[in-house]
Order: sequence, then structure tokens, then C-alpha cells
Amino acid sequence: MSKAFCFLCEDLPGTADFKGHEMAVDTRVKTALSCLFFLRRRDVSDNARAEFCSRSLFGMGYGEVLSKTGCTPAELDGQMGRFLAGAPKAERKTADNLADSKPVFDFVQDSGSIIAAFRQNYGLSMLEVQRMHWWEFLALFENLSGETMFSRIKDIRTMKIDKKHDSPERIEAIRRAKRAVAIIDTRTPEEKRADFQAQLNKSF
Repeated sequence: MSKAFCFLCEDLPGTADFKGHEMAVDTRVKTALSCLFFLRRRDVSDNARAEFCSRSLFGMGYGEVLSKTGCTPAELDGQMGRFLAGAPKAERKTADNLADSKPVFDFVQDSGSIIAAFRQNYGLSMLEVQRMHWWEFLALFENLSGETMFSRIKDIRTMKIDKKHDSPERIEAIRRAKRAVAIIDTRTPEEKRADFQAQLNKSF
């Protein structure tokens, strides 16, 4: 288990260590998000995803990195995955950590409100946000104040309906608000069925 990263006393990583062989990493937000968006694509192979992330993060192809560092595919995949996951944190066994938790934001759909939130909270422009270190961005992102429109949108998405105590008018108002800010499901019917089957497989 990796120890939690301390932003106050440790340097943000700019390289990945492959058994003593250091490889420079493109740590920009723009690059990390490009990788995450590409990894979500269903129309490309696993090899294409790995190649894209390798070229984006290390500036060279997947096979070139393997050859240069002598690492295994599992080690390379692990390094890329750990960087994209953000700074290691202390483990918390809460409902928020469940892999099956419903997402409350989408970096594409909410990109405008996220940029507005960074401007409002930190005075940062879009270009400054795109160029900052991915781990720093995630730390700031997780601590946006509740005063931003982005935080309000998340609050609406997670708002609970109490059928016992809420009036019919309030229930309908909450439902309307949820529909207005709902995350759009861009999956095809085939992808939805595949994801549903994957969830069933995890249950047994």
C-alpha cells in the first residue's frame, strides 16, 4: 500500500521510475484529461489506448518505453494508471470509495462550470488550469467551495427525495432540477448492455 502524498512537504512528481530508470512525464492537466477521455472510448482497442497514453505522457510509443526501460507491460500500465489516479491518499473505507458509485460530475459536460469555478475560487484562467500539474489540479478541484455553480450542480445531482416528508410540489421541483443538470449518458445501447452485464458479473 502506497503512503499518502503530502502536498506541503513533497515535490510534485515530474518523472516515473522504472527500476531506477527515470522517464519524464507530461504532467499537464490537458494531457492527463486527454488520456482519460481516450480511455473512455469504446471504438478503439486496448492496445490503441495504451499507445495513446504512452505517447501523451512519455512522448514515445508503448513499445519504445518498454524497450528503453526494460519494464513489463504490467509495470508500465501501473505507472500510467497511478499517475492518472492522482496523488496517493490515506485509505478511507466509506461509501464514497465504492467503485460502483454513481458519478456526480463529468469533465466534458461540466467543463464550463469547472473552469468558472477555478476562476471564481482561485483566480485562474483556463490556460493556467490546462497547464498546471495534474495532481495539483485534482487537489484544488476536490476543494472547490460550495459557493460555485459547479458545486451547486453536484448538490442537485446528489439531492435526496424524501417521499415521506417532502410535498408533491417539492418532489416535482427536485426532479425538474435533476433533469436540468443530469449527466448525459452517451453510451450506445450495446455499451449499456455490456456495462449492465459487467455489473451483474461483479455481484456473483
